[in-house]
Amino acid sequence: RRAALTTALAAAGTPWPDAPDWQIAVSRDLAGSGDPSVPTVTTLGAAVTAWNERPDPRPGQVGVIAVQDSATYDEDLTGPRRILIPPGNRLIVLAAGGRPAALGAFGLRPHLTGTIEAAALGGQVAEPSQLVLDGLSVEGRITVATGNLDSLVVSGCTLVGDRAATLPDGGLISAADNPRLAVRLLRTVCAGVRLSDVPTLDLADSIVGPRAGGLALDAQPADVGIEASTILGRTTARSLTVSDSILRDRAEVVWRQQGYLRFSYAPPDSRVPRRYRCQPADDAAAGRVAPAFDALDPAAPGFGRLAARCPAEIAEGAENGEEMGAYRFVRQPRRLADLTGRLDDHLRFGLEAGVFLAD
Repeated sequence: RRAALTTALAAAGTPWPDAPDWQIAVSRDLAGSGDPSVPTVTTLGAAVTAWNERPDPRPGQVGVIAVQDSATYDEDLTGPRRILIPPGNRLIVLAAGGRPAALGAFGLRPHLTGTIEAAALGGQVAEPSQLVLDGLSVEGRITVATGNLDSLVVSGCTLVGDRAATLPDGGLISAADNPRLAVRLLRTVCAGVRLSDVPTLDLADSIVGPRAGGLALDAQPADVGIEASTILGRTTARSLTVSDSILRDRAEVVWRQQGYLRFSYAPPDSRVPRRYRCQPADDAAAGRVAPAFDALDPAAPGFGRLAARCPAEIAEGAENGEEMGAYRFVRQPRRLADLTGRLDDHLRFGLEAGVFLAD
């Protein structure tokens, strides 16, 4: 998590200060961080209200809301309790133990059952308006309302539909009418992404889908970049650059003269930019070379993981010889090769060993 959090803060595009201008802790235990200078509240809604009602917010200010336990928070951060990002302000909401300013995340997984809504109202200033969400489990959706937000980073988060299946678009990340907004997903699992009048979407080490209706990435107005991710549904984009990824279903790109697909899988009928060393290599291979997964249920432990029967063209098809998709960072092919190569050195004469994969 520490490396992922560092990447998330860097992805926001502006260096974060060592100490924030404003901070608050969230915990069911009012002892909170143990730092008397940091107030502690028992709900996320109270923390967001405290942020929204700060006196004299000025451009350039940075705030931290640190959730310091793994409790379930049954609340909606919408309407009067939605997250407001004033012009030039930056806010990070994360799972973190210890002093919030230390951003010392780790081992926590707070669970929110409800919707997170954010809005950046007011005019534009030189400093960017940014929101970072890190380490949260959300049984609901994330929505950015019309405004002037510059950056939304969702890192190390899991978004799923509510268990009662009563919430429309559960697990969805959506944003509309933010003409400068860049949405970035890092090591995140969600049901889908829907963008309208948003120019940029980037994904890395993430899984998107499956979603009812089959449209996982609905981003036709956006320039989309996908790195080592698995998309379990259809994709639409204005332009598309893809590396070491799996687009399981058809992709439709408007500007096919720019962008590329490299070391990735996409169905043959996809309308995408030029391909380089992608799968299937030709129509003859299309019937044989297709991704196979251990599970497509987000609640299953093998969700989005390539099955042992997956063709080697995909299981070892990334640029560095690892598997395509969101589990590239595990380096499974290299680990198996190293293990197999070492087994014989530790066996008595006449014995043989094999590797059998099991959950």
